[in-house]
Amino acid sequence: TTTGTDVTWVNVGTISLAIHTGIWRVYYEGALYHTITTAATIVKKATLSTANNSESDADWTSGGSWVIANDSHYGTLWVKREQTLVLTAKTTYYLNVYKSGGTAVGWRGSTDGKTALRAVCAYH
Repeated sequence: TTTGTDVTWVNVGTISLAIHTGIWRVYYEGALYHTITTAATIVKKATLSTANNSESDADWTSGGSWVIANDSHYGTLWVKREQTLVLTAKTTYYLNVYKSGGTAVGWRGSTDGKTALRAVCAYH
């Protein structure tokens, strides 16, 4: 869970994967949640990035926004992206989250389905 500054990317729970040289089918999926304590507009997103504090490729980003009228709210959004990566060097990828508005955002892997980050060799 992150309760940090709005409008920033962070790696919640230090979720990362080091992928070796080659051609890989890479994907992530999970339940991204948010909480708020006052009426607000909230944006939450997930991305796979080569840095632990940014979005390095918008094609890896999934998320949404909501206008919440009541004072207390909890919500989840299932996010998923999948692409083929061709790597010429070992690269670490980080599963980052973003929030704007609200109190907290994070992964609900314990109750709403597993959070997954996987790389499968494309040479079957």
